[in-house]
Amino acid sequence: MSKRDFSICALLVLCVALASSCGPKVTERGQEASASSVAAAATVGAAGVAGGRFASARRIVSFAPSLTEMLFALGLGERVVGVSEYCVYPPEVKALPKVGGFLNPNVEMVVRLRADCVVLFANHDKVVKQLAQLGIPTLVVRGDTLSEIMATFAVLGREFGCDERSDAILADIEARMARIRTRCGERPPLRVLTVIWRERGVGTLRGLQAAARDGYYSELLGLAGARALPQGTASKYPSLSVEGILELNPDVVFELVNDITVTSAADLAQVRADWQVLPELAAVKNDRLYIITDDYATIPGPRFILLAEKLARHLHPDIDWDR
Repeated sequence: MSKRDFSICALLVLCVALASSCGPKVTERGQEASASSVAAAATVGAAGVAGGRFASARRIVSFAPSLTEMLFALGLGERVVGVSEYCVYPPEVKALPKVGGFLNPNVEMVVRLRADCVVLFANHDKVVKQLAQLGIPTLVVRGDTLSEIMATFAVLGREFGCDERSDAILADIEARMARIRTRCGERPPLRVLTVIWRERGVGTLRGLQAAARDGYYSELLGLAGARALPQGTASKYPSLSVEGILELNPDVVFELVNDITVTSAADLAQVRADWQVLPELAAVKNDRLYIITDDYATIPGPRFILLAEKLARHLHPDIDWDR
C-alpha cells in the first residue's frame, strides 16, 4: 500500500468514527433492535444503561480505536482479547489479535476469540447483524459528538460494572472542559480552519479536507470560543481549494498530521513550508499555523480533553494556563 493509499484509508476511518449516527444506541444480547426498542434505546443511550449486563464479560472485542481507549481507561484492558487493526493505544494493544476494521471486518476472528461481548459503533450495522446471527452479544454505541463520547463512556462504565471509575474520569474531564470555557469565555471568537487530511509531499496544498460543523472538532474549538471554518456547508468534511482557503482567510490553521507520510523532521518542515503558497493568508502571515502530531488528535476517545487543552493553549497563548 502506498503512502497516499494509507492516508486515504486513515481519513476514511476517521470520518467513519465521527459519523456513527445511524442505528440503535444499544442492542440487546444478540438481537436486532425493533422499531420500538430503537426509540427506547435512543433515550437510554443519553441517560445511561443500568444493570451491568456485561459485568461478567471476560473476552471483550473492540471494533474502534476510541472504544479500545475507553475500555483500557476503565481498567478493562486485561479482559480485551481483540481490537481493530487501527488500534495503537495504549501500546499493549499492538500485541492483541486484530479483527479488521470498518471496511474489512473479520467476524471469523471474533468467533475464534470466543468473544462474550463485542463493542462497536452503530454504523457497523452489517457486523452487528452478522454477530446477532451467530448469537454473539454486542454493545452498540455512538461517538459523533463530545456529549455522545461522554455518554458512551458512562454507558461502558455501567454495563461493565465499573461506573465508579467512569464517573471519576468523567468528572475530571468535565472540570477541565469547564476551565477552558471559563478562561476563554470573554475572548473574541477566532475563525479557525482545521485540516484533517491533504495530499502531502507534493509541494503545495492539494486535496485538502477540513472539519467544518462536524460536531467533534467544531465543538472542541467551541470550548475555547472559536468558530470552525467553513461555516454553512452541508458537508461535515468539505474539500477546499487554495482559492477557497484564501477566501476563508482563517485567523488560525490547525493541521492534524498522524500518518506514515510524515516520518521525519524534514517531512514536518515540508508540511509547514507547503503553506507558503498562501503568504497573504492571515494565519500564515501572523504565524498562527499549528501542526498537531499527537496520536490522540485523530481519535475521538477519552483523550480528547488533551486535544481540547492543546487547541485552547494555541488559540490563546497569552492566557496563563499553568495558573
